[in-house]
Amino acid sequence: MNSDLNLQSIERKAQNTTFIDGLWDMYVGGVFLSMGLYSLLDNDVWAGVLMMLPLVFPFFGKKIFTSKRLGYANFGEKRIVQKRKAMLILSVSFILGIIASIFFFYTGTSNNPVVEFVQQHFYIVPAIVWGGVLALTGVVFKYNRFIIFGVFIAVAIILFQHYGYPLSASTRAAGGAIMTMGLIRFIGFLNKYPPLPVEEGV
Repeated sequence: MNSDLNLQSIERKAQNTTFIDGLWDMYVGGVFLSMGLYSLLDNDVWAGVLMMLPLVFPFFGKKIFTSKRLGYANFGEKRIVQKRKAMLILSVSFILGIIASIFFFYTGTSNNPVVEFVQQHFYIVPAIVWGGVLALTGVVFKYNRFIIFGVFIAVAIILFQHYGYPLSASTRAAGGAIMTMGLIRFIGFLNKYPPLPVEEGV
């Protein structure tokens, strides 16, 4: 029983280091930034490549930088499944936000006051979906920065729409700001945690 409790305690501590390097912050910022830059590219191939680039931060950055400084921990099956589900929900929410925005924007006139309101203020859909899901992911992982980022994204989209700027401008601005914050956190992580010494003969 005590060994199970100790294992769970170790897993929780390891889980808390998941976001310490700022790479997931850079991933979220990169996703929104690439979405904003997508509309500026005429070539669909390069646009697709741009959308995939943010994945480099958490998946390759963890192996190249983080694991060499903090080591590597194998999580229990329950936490692995929880992490995969949360990241899947986060990724799918971006797509759903786009689809929902297109649906409400291009749907014809309707007597439903809710639909009419959303058609007139269709930016509110991605603001709620993207901001809400990002904040929810922060709650699931107990990572307050994601909650702040979610609110930041929602407010940025609504404010930019209010002043007549396109959705792509708000995602570029918000994504660039979040990426910058993640980069600052990443640089601080590199300075705070030097690489672990390599054992001889390994």
